[in-house]
Amino acid sequence: MILDHPAFGDALASYNDPRLDIYDGDGSSLYGDLYDSHEFFTIDQAASLVSYSELQFVKAESLIATGGSQENIKEAYFTGIKSSFSSLGLSEEDFDNYVLNIR
Repeated sequence: MILDHPAFGDALASYNDPRLDIYDGDGSSLYGDLYDSHEFFTIDQAASLVSYSELQFVKAESLIATGGSQENIKEAYFTGIKSSFSSLGLSEEDFDNYVLNIR
């Protein structure tokens, strides 16, 4: 969750940010009540909310929408595909063969 990184929790605390109590329940620690009470996210379960692959696809779409260069769009798109293959345990050879078929 958000408070997995202590720097964020420290920043909220240093600014007396009211969101600390929302993210942490009572604001007494950086890893507290949200984990204990949330239906899906618990302290012993890691869950990727947005993968690197997804971020690369969003980057490619953003570049298209904002007039980015074809080179940068293509790089983000293929980085997303390659990352997806890697996260699924597929080889670079599998990626290369796939890319040959979609170009």
